[in-house]
Amino acid sequence: MLSMGPKQMNVHTVRTVLVPYSLSQYDKTLVILTASVLAASCNPIYSIGVRGTLTQAMSVDCILNAAQTTEGVQQVLIHQNEPREEGGLIKAVDDIIDPPTVYLVKAIDQDAQIEQHTLKDKQVTFWVGRQGVGVMPSLQTIEVDQTFHIRLASHIAEVCKARFSGNAGLTCVPDSEGCKKLLANPSK
Repeated sequence: MLSMGPKQMNVHTVRTVLVPYSLSQYDKTLVILTASVLAASCNPIYSIGVRGTLTQAMSVDCILNAAQTTEGVQQVLIHQNEPREEGGLIKAVDDIIDPPTVYLVKAIDQDAQIEQHTLKDKQVTFWVGRQGVGVMPSLQTIEVDQTFHIRLASHIAEVCKARFSGNAGLTCVPDSEGCKKLLANPSK
Protein backbone atom coordinates (compact mmCIF):
# COMPACT_ATOMS: atom_id res chain seq x y z
CA MET A 1 0.00 0.00 0.00
CA LEU A 2 1.11 3.52 -0.77
CA SER A 3 0.04 6.34 1.47
CA MET A 4 -0.95 9.54 -0.34
CA GLY A 5 -2.35 11.75 2.35
CA PRO A 6 -5.89 10.88 3.28
CA LYS A 7 -6.20 8.30 0.42
CA GLN A 8 -4.27 5.07 0.17
CA MET A 9 -3.44 3.28 -3.12
CA ASN A 10 -2.19 -0.15 -3.87
CA VAL A 11 1.30 -0.17 -5.52
CA HIS A 12 -0.06 -2.38 -8.32
CA THR A 13 -2.69 0.29 -9.11
CA VAL A 14 -0.01 3.02 -9.23
CA ARG A 15 2.11 0.92 -11.58
CA THR A 16 -0.89 0.20 -13.84
CA VAL A 17 -1.70 3.91 -14.05
CA LEU A 18 1.87 5.27 -14.44
CA VAL A 19 3.52 2.69 -16.71
CA PRO A 20 1.11 2.87 -19.67
CA TYR A 21 1.18 6.68 -19.48
CA SER A 22 4.98 6.80 -19.51
CA LEU A 23 5.18 4.25 -22.34
CA SER A 24 2.65 6.13 -24.45
CA GLN A 25 4.63 9.35 -23.94
CA TYR A 26 7.80 7.45 -24.83
CA ASP A 27 6.11 6.01 -27.94
CA LYS A 28 4.90 9.44 -29.02
CA THR A 29 8.34 10.93 -28.53
CA LEU A 30 9.96 8.06 -30.43
CA VAL A 31 7.51 8.40 -33.34
CA ILE A 32 8.03 12.19 -33.54
CA LEU A 33 11.81 11.82 -33.34
CA THR A 34 11.84 9.08 -36.02
CA ALA A 35 9.60 11.11 -38.32
CA SER A 36 11.81 14.18 -37.87
CA VAL A 37 14.98 12.26 -38.70
CA LEU A 38 13.41 10.69 -41.76
CA ALA A 39 12.00 14.01 -42.97
CA ALA A 40 15.36 15.71 -42.54
CA SER A 41 17.32 12.99 -44.31
CA CYS A 42 15.28 12.54 -47.48
CA ASN A 43 13.03 14.42 -49.82
CA PRO A 44 9.95 12.35 -50.43
CA ILE A 45 10.05 13.18 -54.17
CA TYR A 46 13.17 14.01 -56.14
CA SER A 47 14.05 14.79 -59.77
CA ILE A 48 17.21 14.00 -61.72
CA GLY A 49 17.70 15.32 -65.22
CA VAL A 50 18.01 18.42 -67.36
CA ARG A 51 15.51 21.07 -68.31
CA GLY A 52 15.25 24.10 -70.51
CA THR A 53 12.81 26.75 -71.69
CA LEU A 54 12.10 26.87 -75.41
CA THR A 55 10.68 29.70 -77.53
CA GLN A 56 8.47 27.23 -79.41
CA ALA A 57 7.48 23.59 -79.10
CA MET A 58 9.28 20.86 -81.01
CA SER A 59 7.12 18.51 -83.07
CA VAL A 60 5.97 15.28 -81.44
CA ASP A 61 7.28 13.25 -84.40
CA CYS A 62 10.69 14.91 -84.29
CA ILE A 63 11.11 14.22 -80.57
CA LEU A 64 10.12 10.58 -81.11
CA ASN A 65 12.51 10.15 -84.05
CA ALA A 66 15.39 11.88 -82.25
CA ALA A 67 14.86 9.84 -79.08
CA GLN A 68 14.78 6.59 -81.08
CA THR A 69 18.02 7.47 -82.89
CA THR A 70 19.97 8.45 -79.76
CA GLU A 71 22.91 6.11 -79.21
CA GLY A 72 22.10 3.37 -76.70
CA VAL A 73 18.31 3.83 -76.73
CA GLN A 74 16.48 0.52 -77.06
CA GLN A 75 12.85 1.50 -76.76
CA VAL A 76 10.67 4.62 -76.73
CA LEU A 77 7.08 4.48 -75.51
CA ILE A 78 4.62 7.35 -75.89
CA HIS A 79 1.84 8.33 -73.50
CA GLN A 80 -0.66 11.12 -74.19
CA ASN A 81 -2.98 12.24 -71.40
CA GLU A 82 -6.50 13.38 -72.20
CA PRO A 83 -7.03 17.15 -72.23
CA ARG A 84 -8.21 18.55 -68.91
CA GLU A 85 -11.70 19.80 -68.28
CA GLU A 86 -12.07 23.55 -67.88
CA GLY A 87 -12.12 24.74 -64.29
CA GLY A 88 -10.59 21.59 -62.84
CA LEU A 89 -8.44 21.85 -59.72
CA ILE A 90 -5.14 21.16 -61.53
CA LYS A 91 -6.05 23.61 -64.29
CA ALA A 92 -6.43 26.34 -61.67
CA VAL A 93 -3.13 25.54 -59.96
CA ASP A 94 -0.63 25.38 -62.84
CA ASP A 95 0.08 27.31 -66.02
CA ILE A 96 0.05 24.34 -68.41
CA ILE A 97 -2.37 24.64 -71.32
CA ASP A 98 -2.74 20.95 -72.21
CA PRO A 99 -1.17 17.80 -70.82
CA PRO A 100 2.10 16.91 -72.50
CA THR A 101 2.94 13.95 -74.62
CA VAL A 102 5.25 11.92 -72.41
CA TYR A 103 8.00 9.77 -73.91
CA LEU A 104 9.42 6.94 -71.81
CA VAL A 105 12.90 6.06 -73.03
CA LYS A 106 14.69 2.83 -72.12
CA ALA A 107 18.38 2.12 -72.57
CA ILE A 108 20.36 -0.84 -71.24
CA ASP A 109 20.93 0.47 -67.70
CA GLN A 110 19.01 3.73 -67.73
CA ASP A 111 15.66 5.24 -68.41
CA ALA A 112 14.30 8.71 -68.88
CA GLN A 113 11.09 10.58 -69.28
CA ILE A 114 10.84 13.32 -71.90
CA GLU A 115 8.19 15.99 -71.51
CA GLN A 116 7.41 19.22 -73.28
CA HIS A 117 4.84 21.56 -71.65
CA THR A 118 3.36 24.59 -73.39
CA LEU A 119 2.56 27.24 -70.79
CA LYS A 120 -0.13 29.93 -70.89
CA ASP A 121 2.53 32.55 -71.63
CA LYS A 122 3.45 30.54 -74.78
CA GLN A 123 6.85 29.48 -73.40
CA VAL A 124 7.63 25.79 -73.55
CA THR A 125 9.38 23.79 -70.85
CA PHE A 126 11.47 20.83 -71.97
CA TRP A 127 12.40 18.09 -69.47
CA VAL A 128 14.53 14.97 -69.86
CA GLY A 129 15.08 12.98 -66.69
CA ARG A 130 13.35 10.95 -64.06
CA GLN A 131 11.54 11.40 -60.79
CA GLY A 132 11.72 9.14 -57.80
CA VAL A 133 10.34 8.72 -54.32
CA GLY A 134 12.40 8.15 -51.20
CA VAL A 135 16.05 8.73 -50.46
CA MET A 136 17.94 10.71 -53.12
CA PRO A 137 20.51 8.51 -54.93
CA SER A 138 24.24 9.05 -54.47
CA LEU A 139 26.04 11.81 -56.37
CA GLN A 140 27.75 9.15 -58.50
CA THR A 141 24.38 7.66 -59.53
CA ILE A 142 22.99 11.14 -60.24
CA GLU A 143 25.94 12.02 -62.48
CA VAL A 144 25.70 8.72 -64.40
CA ASP A 145 21.98 9.32 -64.96
CA GLN A 146 22.53 12.96 -65.94
CA THR A 147 25.16 11.91 -68.50
CA PHE A 148 22.50 9.87 -70.29
CA HIS A 149 19.89 12.63 -69.88
CA ILE A 150 22.24 15.27 -71.33
CA ARG A 151 23.14 13.06 -74.29
CA LEU A 152 19.46 12.38 -74.99
CA ALA A 153 18.29 16.00 -74.52
CA SER A 154 21.18 17.42 -76.56
CA HIS A 155 20.51 15.00 -79.42
CA ILE A 156 16.79 15.86 -79.43
CA ALA A 157 17.52 19.61 -79.29
CA GLU A 158 19.99 19.32 -82.18
CA VAL A 159 17.84 17.11 -84.43
CA CYS A 160 14.65 19.09 -83.74
CA LYS A 161 16.42 22.46 -83.97
CA ALA A 162 15.21 23.56 -80.55
CA ARG A 163 15.48 27.25 -79.76
CA PHE A 164 16.13 27.93 -76.12
CA SER A 165 14.77 31.05 -74.49
CA GLY A 166 17.58 33.47 -73.58
CA ASN A 167 21.11 32.15 -73.11
CA ALA A 168 20.28 29.52 -70.51
CA GLY A 169 20.02 26.40 -72.68
CA LEU A 170 19.74 23.25 -70.59
CA THR A 171 20.19 23.32 -66.82
CA CYS A 172 20.90 20.45 -64.43
CA VAL A 173 18.46 19.13 -61.84
CA PRO A 174 19.92 18.88 -59.27
CA ASP A 175 22.67 21.33 -60.06
CA SER A 176 26.19 19.87 -59.90
CA GLU A 177 29.64 20.74 -61.24
CA GLY A 178 29.91 17.41 -63.07
CA CYS A 179 26.64 18.03 -64.88
CA LYS A 180 27.63 21.61 -65.80
CA LYS A 181 30.86 20.31 -67.35
CA LEU A 182 28.90 17.76 -69.38
CA LEU A 183 26.49 20.45 -70.58
CA ALA A 184 29.44 22.56 -71.72
CA ASN A 185 30.59 19.62 -73.91
CA PRO A 186 27.71 17.11 -74.32
CA SER A 187 29.49 14.93 -76.92
CA LYS A 188 31.85 13.48 -74.29
